[in-house]
Amino acid sequence: MALNSQPRRGMALVLLAVALPLGALAQSVTSFTVVNSDSDTDIVTLQTSGSVSVAGTPRINLRANTSNTAKVVFSGNAGSRTENAAPFALKGDSAGNYNAWSPAAGTYTITATPYTSAGVVGQPATLTLTIETQAVAQPAVANFTIVDADSGTDIATVGTSSTVSSATYPRINVRANVNGQTRSVVFQDGSGAALTDATPPFSFKGDSNGVYSPWSPAAGVYTIEATPYAAAGGAGPLARLTLTVTGHPPTTAKGRLMIDPDNPHYFVYDRDRNGDGQRDPAYLAGVGGPEGFLYLSSGRKQTIVNRLTGSASLATPVNGIYFHATRAFGGDGGSTETPFVNNADPRSGIDAAKMADWRSYLQQLDDAGIVLWFNLLDDHALPYGCDYNADYGSYAQSIVDRFKDLLHLVWVTQEEYRWGPCSKAQNDARQTGLAAAIRAADPDHPVATHHMGGQAMQFGSDANIRVFGQQTNNSSPEQMHDSAGRQGWTNSSWVYVMAEAHPWHRDLIDAELANGSGRTPMRRSNWATALAGGSVMMYDSFESSDPTEAMLDDLRRLRQFMESTPFNRMTPLFDTALANKKLDGTKYILANDAAGQYILYADAAATRLGVRGAPAGSYELTWYDPVTGARQSHAGAVGPDGQGSFVKPGGMGNEVAVFVRKQ
Repeated sequence: MALNSQPRRGMALVLLAVALPLGALAQSVTSFTVVNSDSDTDIVTLQTSGSVSVAGTPRINLRANTSNTAKVVFSGNAGSRTENAAPFALKGDSAGNYNAWSPAAGTYTITATPYTSAGVVGQPATLTLTIETQAVAQPAVANFTIVDADSGTDIATVGTSSTVSSATYPRINVRANVNGQTRSVVFQDGSGAALTDATPPFSFKGDSNGVYSPWSPAAGVYTIEATPYAAAGGAGPLARLTLTVTGHPPTTAKGRLMIDPDNPHYFVYDRDRNGDGQRDPAYLAGVGGPEGFLYLSSGRKQTIVNRLTGSASLATPVNGIYFHATRAFGGDGGSTETPFVNNADPRSGIDAAKMADWRSYLQQLDDAGIVLWFNLLDDHALPYGCDYNADYGSYAQSIVDRFKDLLHLVWVTQEEYRWGPCSKAQNDARQTGLAAAIRAADPDHPVATHHMGGQAMQFGSDANIRVFGQQTNNSSPEQMHDSAGRQGWTNSSWVYVMAEAHPWHRDLIDAELANGSGRTPMRRSNWATALAGGSVMMYDSFESSDPTEAMLDDLRRLRQFMESTPFNRMTPLFDTALANKKLDGTKYILANDAAGQYILYADAAATRLGVRGAPAGSYELTWYDPVTGARQSHAGAVGPDGQGSFVKPGGMGNEVAVFVRKQ
């Protein structure tokens, strides 16, 4: 948790302890902020508990920070109050001028209950606030939090010792939770090296814009020391964590992206976070570009990395980027866009300096869990001619060997199969040859081909090529679901990725930038593909135009929802099967009848969504708004006739998805 704000007018208010963060997705009150009521400035933001000193700031107030909330009702031993407009202040305000509260020393339990404009009650959030009267002047580390570096979520907040299993969490980091006087933390681990983190969150292995850098410690005992420093350089007391790491993962690729061995239509992560005995579902919702990413300026590459990994409102990265290794020799790039020592000679060997530059950016993306859609060759790039030969094999092995250690990776033989001057037989042989060379060098990561112009999959019988990346000319959400998506499922056993909606997605990015009309059809297109059992990439992103942050957040939300469900155990429905299954306002369905699990989706005004032919019984419903990310959960039922008709809760928009699970 970042605590870097200070009270004004010389007033001292110090955070002494912080607990675990609230589950923001599951409730509308996300945190609480202590406010200096004299200056109306924020002092510190707390989650579920904290201690403050009011020795120098006797007049304060407390604000409940919310999402999608129209009213907040406060209760507890600090007093009761109903606030009907933001800011939602415990002691009230007048047009943002906070009323003063001078609390006595003691512990206050404050509960804030949110309501929507329709009067639907949300999940209450409770803060335990301890008021101290003595001043605390020096910086201090209150405790440590072990963080899962893959997801950015907290594993546990601990004091002086803890144990973590690397079989469950192969890539971690450690955050020092500090008081309000702390402006930097110096970490040491006994090796003699010191790491100074001067920007919150203060983490042992550092971070990039809040995305934690990964640490994969071997089994053993580690001593981590953290010394806090004030703005003027004064040091506070050293804090020490003894961390025991157990259960080293069986392979260095633990947690990697892979094809689900139980359902080859989907990706999964090679891990089991929730302990259900199944690998975790993985959903690719990424940007279809820039194809020349590796050849952009350093500043431009870093800007794109930062935009994919960071968001002002969501902690989830955009889960994919589409790029090429070789773009010359007939490709769309310039003559210098090659990985070779001599750009004009593809047999001159791979340039180590270029590989190091690529690694610096691809590692950042991989560390954030972003899938690298790694095309070996641009569409009609033919550095060694039309016929597959040993040079193509050596080239593939050289590239693969340098990056196969990355976890979140899909190898693509060549963009736009069957483009260019070669015959179909030559193109076929080149794809299968490249796929075999990739598989020989890397037995773990998925291998794809990319087909242009709406082609059906041409390599369904090739044991190495199990991912179908398609370019389509479709230009509506319905076509993306019914036409493009169907090609991922009809008589097939491969993962389907909508890699390029050409030129429609590019036009939608431009329309959104011009007049705000592109985001909605883009989002609906992506959800239509997802409910057809496919992954999505937003074509031409960061090429001629940069997508807006809202469009990137739509991708983040799609991934968040899908990965929160066992969608990889479901099947999409088309035509008559869909018509016979859907009920009420439902438009698309992913279904697992045997388990009583469904994802229902609608993109038009509907008061109910429903399903036919489901097992009778009690169900848990998790509703999700693709536009805002708002969630609501409640119970439902399917009657003996197999019909479940579920009322959409208030606060959900016209676009809505619901995960329906039999209890």
